[in-house]
Amino acid sequence: MIRHDTWIGYLLTNPKQEGFTTVDDVMLLAPLGLGVAEAARIAASHEAVATLDAAALVWPMFAWTAVEAARAVGNTDKAAELAGAICERAYGFWDARPADPHRTLPGISCEYWPLSGRCGGEGYGWGAFTTHLLLDTLIGIEPTVNELRLRPNLPLAWRKPGRSYTVRLHLRQQPVTLTLEPLDAERVRVTLNRRQHETEWGEQLAFAWESLLA
Repeated sequence: MIRHDTWIGYLLTNPKQEGFTTVDDVMLLAPLGLGVAEAARIAASHEAVATLDAAALVWPMFAWTAVEAARAVGNTDKAAELAGAICERAYGFWDARPADPHRTLPGISCEYWPLSGRCGGEGYGWGAFTTHLLLDTLIGIEPTVNELRLRPNLPLAWRKPGRSYTVRLHLRQQPVTLTLEPLDAERVRVTLNRRQHETEWGEQLAFAWESLLA
């Protein structure tokens, strides 16, 4: 049973005893991530979201809940911080050059991302969740019927002038090359199929599909 509470908005009751559960679990933020929390509950959740720590997010379901809760309360910097830290950790395992008997096998995604030691669930579908964090949360790619929308929002630690981040995709059977070049902590240069735009981090850009034709 889900009921209201003044902490994060919703807490599960324990059917074997009266009152709210005392378990502090990121999954209690799920109503925020699912978009079913009332405005008052969202407002009451800001502090809980601000204290979320990427080091505690070692499974995809926890990561999704935390990132989407941060977006729901409008804390996009926290969402980027969490997503970026998880991607750094997971891809650091998978993209390692030498194999280490105490680490997961390089080149194989997994669904469990501990801070150290072996990962788990190699080759399992949840391992692709980091791709969602990268493309949806950090790069902000949102294909729609008439246009491609972008809302770049890299973590503050990645917004270093002189750096360049590029992804190459196929969308609607069109090759799409997207490059983000941080200008500073506030602004970014976006190049999409050789078309350049400068905007603030977190601001939305929209491109008609026909404009992306080479």
